[in-house]
Amino acid sequence: MPVLTQLVAGNSSDDGCYVPAYEEALKSTGKDIMVIGDSKMSALATRAHLHSGGSRYITPLAMVGKTKEDMEQWVDAAVAGTVALRCVQSASADAIGRGYEVVREQMYRDEDRSVTVSWQERVLVMQSAEYARSQEAGLRQRFTTARTSLTALTARKGKGQRRYQTAEALHAACHSILEKHAVVGLMTVTLECERQIRTVNAQRGRPSKHTPHPPQRLIEEMSYKVSNIHIDSHALAARIARLGWRAYATNAEAKEWSLNDVVLAYRGEWRIEQGFHLLKGSPLSLAPVYLTKTEHIRGLLCLLSIAVRALTLIRYTVSQSLQQADETLKGISPAYPHVKTNSPSAAMILAAFASITLAFVQHADQYFVHVSSLNHIQCRLLALLHLPADLYQRIADILTNHAPFFSEA
Repeated sequence: MPVLTQLVAGNSSDDGCYVPAYEEALKSTGKDIMVIGDSKMSALATRAHLHSGGSRYITPLAMVGKTKEDMEQWVDAAVAGTVALRCVQSASADAIGRGYEVVREQMYRDEDRSVTVSWQERVLVMQSAEYARSQEAGLRQRFTTARTSLTALTARKGKGQRRYQTAEALHAACHSILEKHAVVGLMTVTLECERQIRTVNAQRGRPSKHTPHPPQRLIEEMSYKVSNIHIDSHALAARIARLGWRAYATNAEAKEWSLNDVVLAYRGEWRIEQGFHLLKGSPLSLAPVYLTKTEHIRGLLCLLSIAVRALTLIRYTVSQSLQQADETLKGISPAYPHVKTNSPSAAMILAAFASITLAFVQHADQYFVHVSSLNHIQCRLLALLHLPADLYQRIADILTNHAPFFSEA
């Protein structure tokens, strides 16, 4: 559930938001927390600040600068078999990858506070099986696209088709395609030279009637085409072995957070994104914003952030109740009435109550409020939320007692 809300300009960088958000969160959570962020949180200054604040962190390392060079060495060690790889399992004990860890010393000098922070950091190098399969599929698709583009370079002569008269020009065009699709070193292109001898008139213009047999000469025309495209199987196998690798950094001790624990903790970050999806789509739908004043935009975002907290709590409570009872909910989605789930979304839960209606009746000086009867799904959700079954009837009674106030409003 969101702990705090920050309003920043849309064209601002995320890098400078982590430290202020962390300091604000400490007021509610305390220092003994695990901070999990994306690769933009992996800046050395941010990691040093989190460590000096007494907290632990998990973040994937951005592949820039020296980290990119280190990653090459870490993957080389894993592929060469010079390090022992451990199996990484999901919460259901299914194998999801393999990896190992490297321990290194880190140091950062904070010039603003004139403080030097030193700590021991663990780098967890892991190959995700699913990520590797996805990258391999993308690689093979690039092979197909590159082959098509290479073949089209020297298609049959026709209008608009270019003929390469030098091997250098065709070689440069082929290399450009291989670079574009990132398959340099994996595909080998063989060029073939075609020679054609033609007989033409030795003089310009058409022959006159006085010279029916003008002198002629032979000319040789040369053109180059792609004759063969070969995929290097050994280079391809070596490239596939290097797919799917990522590096995570953490200052947590191995006895508390193992390689498996760190990977699963980071993979659980998608739950945080669910709150942002509520803002972007149904039922909150932040965009489009028809406000221009900063104060109005800030107020709208703060109001919607409260709604995100409420919806997150509703979804969490229902999911926890179902999982603790080892039960599922059937028919919560009208589009799929036979589908069962033990973790319905907040939007699905709200939609289940959309059919409830309140009828306000005024007869003489008497006011009545009638609420429609709840169906089985609605009663079940109220029980999972630990709310009384007559909740809506209580609301109707309250409105009945305050009917004159509402009628005047």
